Amino acid sequence: MNILQIAHCFPPESMTGSEIYAYNLSKELTKKHNVSVFYRINNPALKEYEVIKDSYDGLNVYKINHTFKDYDSIERIYSNREIEKRFLKVLDDAGPDVVHIQHLLFLSLGLIEEIKKRGIPVIFTLHDFWLMCPKGQLLRNNRKICKNPLGANCPYCLSTSLNPKVLIKKIFKVLMHYKIPARFNPDLSGIYKAVDLFIAPSNFLRNRFIELGLPKDKIIYLDNGMNTGLLEDTGKIRSGKIRFGFIGTLAPAKGVHVLIKAFNKIGRGRAILKIYGKPPANNWPFNYYNAIRYIARSNKDISFMGGFDNKEVAAVFKEIDVLVFSSIWDENSPLVLHEAILTKTPVLSSDVGGVKELIRDNENGMLYRSGDFDGLAALIGKILENPGIIENLKRNTVEIKNITTHCGEIEKRYLECMEKNRAAVSRGNALSQGISAARFSIVIVTYNSEKHIRQCLDSIFEQDFRGYEIILVDNASVDRTADIIDEYKDRVKIKKNKDNAGFSGAINMGIALSKGDYIVTMNPDVILGDDFLHNISRHIDSLDKDTGMIGVKILKTKTGNIIDSTGLVLSRSFRFFDRGSGEKDRGQYDKDTAILGPCAAAAVYKREMLDDVKIDGEYFDKDFFYLIEDFDIAIRAGKRGWKCLYLPGAVCYHERNGSGMAYKYRQYYAFRNRYLLIVKNIKIKPWFIIYFIIYDIPRFFFLFFTNFHTIGAVISAGRHLKTMLKKRKDAIPK
Repeated sequence: MNILQIAHCFPPESMTGSEIYAYNLSKELTKKHNVSVFYRINNPALKEYEVIKDSYDGLNVYKINHTFKDYDSIERIYSNREIEKRFLKVLDDAGPDVVHIQHLLFLSLGLIEEIKKRGIPVIFTLHDFWLMCPKGQLLRNNRKICKNPLGANCPYCLSTSLNPKVLIKKIFKVLMHYKIPARFNPDLSGIYKAVDLFIAPSNFLRNRFIELGLPKDKIIYLDNGMNTGLLEDTGKIRSGKIRFGFIGTLAPAKGVHVLIKAFNKIGRGRAILKIYGKPPANNWPFNYYNAIRYIARSNKDISFMGGFDNKEVAAVFKEIDVLVFSSIWDENSPLVLHEAILTKTPVLSSDVGGVKELIRDNENGMLYRSGDFDGLAALIGKILENPGIIENLKRNTVEIKNITTHCGEIEKRYLECMEKNRAAVSRGNALSQGISAARFSIVIVTYNSEKHIRQCLDSIFEQDFRGYEIILVDNASVDRTADIIDEYKDRVKIKKNKDNAGFSGAINMGIALSKGDYIVTMNPDVILGDDFLHNISRHIDSLDKDTGMIGVKILKTKTGNIIDSTGLVLSRSFRFFDRGSGEKDRGQYDKDTAILGPCAAAAVYKREMLDDVKIDGEYFDKDFFYLIEDFDIAIRAGKRGWKCLYLPGAVCYHERNGSGMAYKYRQYYAFRNRYLLIVKNIKIKPWFIIYFIIYDIPRFFFLFFTNFHTIGAVISAGRHLKTMLKKRKDAIPK
């Protein structure tokens, strides 16, 4: 089979635990299968997002350069469309039958959606808490365990991890009103649904994710396998002093500061401490590496050994008598502990996370309370006082699987997921899996739309997102619209009316022909921005059940930075507005927020909501014909407990009045339909009479003298009075 592994880093660029595991697994899989690896590199000399196809030790690798230079929000840690777009070509080239994700840090959760669009099963091995913590360890900057995943502390934790140059830039942008969201919640429920199987290398991590909402049947425990061939020669090189060793990343979460403080307490000349770990690439003065070097500066018994190729790990363990594992975060199933067990190297370890599944106190190691350097110093002193403890701890061990056995278990999981996936696809349920579960029905109403309909349709077809249908209802156009839309008949469901049924009547016809769970209404003079459907889709599974409408950011086509609508607003005097209309887009409406309703020029409606609010089989009120019908349905939905969420990430562009309807007729329907809206939906309060005298009567006379159609609007409103009163009763929830 063709297998694609995805990792945040990979050898030779990075040699830490999850990367080494991904490498060992990939190498073992190549004995029977074609294996490719997609991972991120950080090379400022290369173009951002450049993809390099290469090979490493017999593996096909695809490296994408991502330096994070455009990082401007927490959201960008989890979602990056530039990476997703380039990943599509990797999918095409690798042609995987199954994808195994090791980590998505520095990449994008959206890769999962792109994989699922193609009906490819996804296995995800969890190596840490990244799905709920941007830094992965659920460890705050004060080095305490975080109890609030993806909470208000995230921006603070991330800001202190930046180097000074980047931090200054971020502060400057904030001062210049550059908005960085305070928190970002990735759609975990959607991720849980999309991934076919999660693997946790420790029972601790499995139980933790189940506590945080991952269904039990979606996650199994399966510890990582080891390349035991690298550790066959385990004899220790003799030394006059007991050698304690640390092997790992030199980062705060690994607790090297705790180890050094403990070692400083035992007295000089009694033992040796060797610290193995690659120094950071950006070695600015106040980083953690320099801080621990400073703590160790006066102790000549402590040596910083630098990093090493994992193929040399046996040689490193030969010169370590006791491994110290000093992590202060809830570790999963650390690779270095597996290596210590295989080399019969006793371990002094903090009592964190899944460690106790590998290190058994006073059997193959000794445990101390995490962060307690006095407790660790006591254990070191105990060994120095009684070196025989080392030999006693060597006699007890736990079973560690070799990579060949482990690979066989992984292959079995691949085949199971592939079989389940094939069965689901054969039942026609491929679209119901994953983040893209909600299928969109895009309904467009045309009337003399020859100038715009091509651009409109093309903007839909250019979307990377799939899983939609297009229904187009033409309202008896007298220009070339009918001929143009016929060119798209293979990709668009078309209904041609003999008479103009108005926007409301025609949109109802389109909804009746649709099959999607979500209806997207779209005017023919609207052009969708890049990733419009994707940005809506990724929120669908995380919406509250009572969210029945989604509003989007609509900009004016001719300017591109002037707002057309960010949702509907109804004033206390029952005047209707498009929120932000005419304002320059400066990001003032870039926050997800609840609104009255969406502008129907580009809006999303949940089918369940539409079915709930329809009256006499009508979703949109056909008596409104044209204009204000979106206010009507929004108010009716609100009365029945439905809500509307505004998503600024979904952007489109609106020409306005693409049908060329004369201003006098638009004024006619706007004037008339306001009163239909009030009679049908609004409870009149006494103060409105005052407003009516002050505003509405003078406005009527002004319009009467400037547009004689106003009198017709008044007459038409009177004729619809009885109908609106009847509908008013039906609109009230029972």
